[in-house]
Amino acid sequence: MLNPDFLDRTYTAEVIKTKLDAYDIFKTISELILDSKTERYSDEFSAISLCHGFATSPRSFHRFPRIVRLPNGTELSIPRQKLIRGKSVYLYDVIVGHCKHHVVIAVPFHDLAEEVFQKIDQSLAGKGTRYEKLDITALVIKLGSSGEASLESAKGDNMLSLAVTRCHLAYADQQNKTSHLQQIRMNGSNLGLTEEYKLLIRSVLDNSQSHWTVTPIVLGFALLANGVRKSSAITDLHGNFKLWIAPGLRRLLRSFSLLAALESIEKVTSTTSNLPILRARSIREAEE
Repeated sequence: MLNPDFLDRTYTAEVIKTKLDAYDIFKTISELILDSKTERYSDEFSAISLCHGFATSPRSFHRFPRIVRLPNGTELSIPRQKLIRGKSVYLYDVIVGHCKHHVVIAVPFHDLAEEVFQKIDQSLAGKGTRYEKLDITALVIKLGSSGEASLESAKGDNMLSLAVTRCHLAYADQQNKTSHLQQIRMNGSNLGLTEEYKLLIRSVLDNSQSHWTVTPIVLGFALLANGVRKSSAITDLHGNFKLWIAPGLRRLLRSFSLLAALESIEKVTSTTSNLPILRARSIREAEE
């Protein structure tokens, strides 16, 4: 089983989408990372490949190192350090997932992502890769005041739905230019069940009824099966994602089901050739 060093934390991620099967992209990225190991998983509908390895950096992105005891009794300092070409570098997790047309790349620190994602993007030049992003305003409108929408399930005994769990909204008062209200954040298990969320997004759903201009900047959402959360993510306007990585990596595996659910909603997904991490200020500090 793949076992990353940094678990139970939010990873910065980006999603690559191709028109054809994306395994070649997955393989190229896997060859870029140190000590990579690949495992394959399957469910009723698709095969998923996961690769775990390390990115090297002379910079330290962690606040405090920690000591873990391995099964053989030896102790290991996290993050690991390694001597490469006479220089000591830190080793940080890189996780790459592949399913059909999607490849997900995830690393545990935002500053690390700014380094790693640019290197990966350069290595994929000429391969026709594009990054998936959501029109989060369109998604808010599609989910409506309830903040939730039922989805068709490929498995008949599951009732699937998509629910808003986080929102970061920017406000502009067209009548009062000196208004002090500029941004507001909310998070919860299902924001659509709250009157506060319904009130806040009223101007998004129908801007003709308000002098406020409201723009979603960051949106979090979860895929529910029979009311139980199966996977979740946070995204911004540009295609940067935040994913929670836990032991077993099940939530990462389920993220592909979440991507498929989002693509089943008409006109909320698109792709861009621009590297999303270069425009990631709004999601930088987002945590799940």
